[in-house]
Amino acid sequence: MRVAPGNQVVAGLAPAAARGRYQGAFGWTWGVARFCALTLGVTLYTGAGAAALWWTALVAGLLSAAATLALRTRVAARTARAHGLAA
Repeated sequence: MRVAPGNQVVAGLAPAAARGRYQGAFGWTWGVARFCALTLGVTLYTGAGAAALWWTALVAGLLSAAATLALRTRVAARTARAHGLAA
């Protein structure tokens, strides 16, 4: 199964008239995530230590992976429906 890039998935899920807004919001989330990761990472590292930072990163990564897997079938179904492939 071929995996589409994130921006392609967003464009496929967005209504035709709102693709620009969806792409803008998708790009914006990357900037917000980068800012929060740097800010919270440094704060956690200086306040609680390296071990707390890495354990938090592990938990966040596992939760993100679980959420991605949980949403995978819903995104595939919605994409298929949008392209007229599903009944």
